[in-house]
Amino acid sequence: MDIACTTIKSETESQIQHFLHGHPLLYKDVNDQQVASCRVCMKSCTGPTYVCGRPSSDYCENFHFHKSCLEFQQQICHPFHPYHPLTLLDQSNSYRRCNACRNSPDPNSQPFNYICESDNCSFLLHAECSAVMMTAITYQGHDHLLRFWDNNVENIKLMCSACKSNICESYAFTCLYCDLILHLTCGPLPYNIKHEDHNTHPLFLANSRVQEEVEDETDEFYCHACEEERDPQLPVYYCAKCYFVVEIKCVFSQIISSLKGEYGDIELRSTLGHSGKLICKNKAKEMVQKKEQVKTTLTLYDNLNSWSRDEIEQLNSVLRVVETKKVIAKEDDRNEDSEFEAFLHSDKNYTQFTKVIDRVVKIPAPFMIVKNVPKIDLEWAPKEEVVSVGDYMIIQRLAPILEHLLSKHGDISAMSTLRPKVKMYLFNMLCESICSMMNTKIVDVTEDSLLNWWTRLRILQFAGFKIQFAFDHLKRVVQAYLGLHVEKEEDDAIDKINRDILALQEKLKCIIEAKSARSSLTDERLREASILKNWKARTLFLYNK
Repeated sequence: MDIACTTIKSETESQIQHFLHGHPLLYKDVNDQQVASCRVCMKSCTGPTYVCGRPSSDYCENFHFHKSCLEFQQQICHPFHPYHPLTLLDQSNSYRRCNACRNSPDPNSQPFNYICESDNCSFLLHAECSAVMMTAITYQGHDHLLRFWDNNVENIKLMCSACKSNICESYAFTCLYCDLILHLTCGPLPYNIKHEDHNTHPLFLANSRVQEEVEDETDEFYCHACEEERDPQLPVYYCAKCYFVVEIKCVFSQIISSLKGEYGDIELRSTLGHSGKLICKNKAKEMVQKKEQVKTTLTLYDNLNSWSRDEIEQLNSVLRVVETKKVIAKEDDRNEDSEFEAFLHSDKNYTQFTKVIDRVVKIPAPFMIVKNVPKIDLEWAPKEEVVSVGDYMIIQRLAPILEHLLSKHGDISAMSTLRPKVKMYLFNMLCESICSMMNTKIVDVTEDSLLNWWTRLRILQFAGFKIQFAFDHLKRVVQAYLGLHVEKEEDDAIDKINRDILALQEKLKCIIEAKSARSSLTDERLREASILKNWKARTLFLYNK
């Protein structure tokens, strides 16, 4: 946290943290006289607004957000792109046009968009367009998905790709990936509907002139609902059993409701016989999940191979922060070897221990840059199969751990501004540490294992994950480890003293036995020693005859 940010009010005082901005956001009422634009939709901000709470920052001075715009999810499954999830990202440097509205806006006026991050996929959806959760349509007559367009409010003249005539009405079908445009009556319509004037049987889509009219060779064509003459060039809904014919305008509201998905999953058909299907929000999510499940044969290594340069740099930036903290901690220590021994018998064991392990941590490095090309290190990205758990891909053997985490603590990465793939890797790192803890008895815990667990939790903490619960658990493990270590030191010291006592006793016994068994020569030497011990050695020459 920046020092300036520590003075900001708590979350209970109108402050929030949001993935769209790296600093806390403060609630503010903006009046009409103030000039401010929302960073997401770029529309004028008045009323409930959130602003960057970091003081004295020129860069963040104009960061305003509508309260409603902050409700956009970081990742969505949308019917317009039911192949991959879409992620809300700042695309200020992108000039790609929106696949829904087909407009190419100035990125400076609408920087945040939902994009697909999968390889070779350039799908983009304006944040505003994503809020219009229309259905998409699979159509046998075209390779791409279609959308039902009902907002040609500017009455733009469009050319129908099928009949080559102008489309003047507000309703049409447009392709989400190319320039195909179809009249409402040239595209896929509900194959059957019901009409209040004919509840006996469903009415099926048919070309105008129906069989009876062909056989009668009539020149007059009427709608049996409104009893008015109809255009014989336009399709109708028809019950062959009852010879009941309804023109499009008499079931128009039902057709529009069906195409918007209000009646659920229905069959579509064009007058040429091409079939179609609706894809609604739930169906899109199901399709994305199924596609992700197909990737179960992929490994974590394969997943990292699909990362973009931005994703690699984002992960490396988090790891560099932890590496910097490690260097600073190491420079602050003057006597590394003696400190680790000293803290074991101190009343401040835990505080000192965290300082030591911050100094000597081994930082994961899944990506190595070799000649400006990222290479994956297998030590940190094993070739183990991954499966989908919630919104994340996780190594298969770690899936139950992530499921339990999400059910008990929710998405602990919700406040992180990292991209989904980066979060995915960090979740794998966390679950690997938890798995290691689960399989290690306290009596078998080593300094190295504590270093590894601590390091990974610190990385997740810097990445914005809410993992205080994990730190609380690790603190208990450290305290138990230190307790066992102190106990072992005491036991070892007592054992050493006891061994020394036994050795001295054995030596004393040997001396006593040697004294009792000495020879007459030794006795003579001792007598001489007792007589001469206070004499000077040269005296013997003076008195000796």
